[in-house]
Amino acid sequence: MLIRKISCGYHNSCPTDMNLIHSPHDEEEHREACHSRQKAYQVIISRLDGLRISELSYREKQFELVDKGIGGFILFGGSRAELKSFISELQARSRIPLLIASDIERGVGQQVEGLTSFPSQMAFAAGFDLSQKTDTELLVQAIRAIAGEAADIGINMPLIPVLDVNKILTIRSSAHEHSRMILLWSHDSAPFILKPSKRPT
Repeated sequence: MLIRKISCGYHNSCPTDMNLIHSPHDEEEHREACHSRQKAYQVIISRLDGLRISELSYREKQFELVDKGIGGFILFGGSRAELKSFISELQARSRIPLLIASDIERGVGQQVEGLTSFPSQMAFAAGFDLSQKTDTELLVQAIRAIAGEAADIGINMPLIPVLDVNKILTIRSSAHEHSRMILLWSHDSAPFILKPSKRPT
């Protein structure tokens, strides 16, 4: 088997069995197929187990996914220093910026050892009166703290179900009633709190 690398889109090259390439047309078809695979990987977000990133074989598997063009990872567990370094390595290796997601509605400490844990979203909703300026300021400070810790280690897609009206989520959501949810998040501070994540450029 003769292996050569052919340029094919997101990454510089793609290992190719040249015994299957008999003409420029074959090469172009292969390039298009490779490019399509990489585009498909872009819509996939894989689990990233932060407790395993010290394992060489596990690290290599994540790098392989990045090389294939994966869209990003959803983070579970791990320690701040290790995760910050590893996420930085993943981003540096990826040609397209990765989405790094995590369930952090109770703060980044919900997933990452050594970072701050906060009460549940329902506790926030019960404990703050957004008609009071001091409560609003405290809530914004809490959200900024969560956002700051997330950004510090590389989480750019925080998963925080503040507007889900769903009893299945229990305390993960702010409220179970539509009227209560509208009252909570129609406040002037809501545009800051609910500012959408955007993919890094």
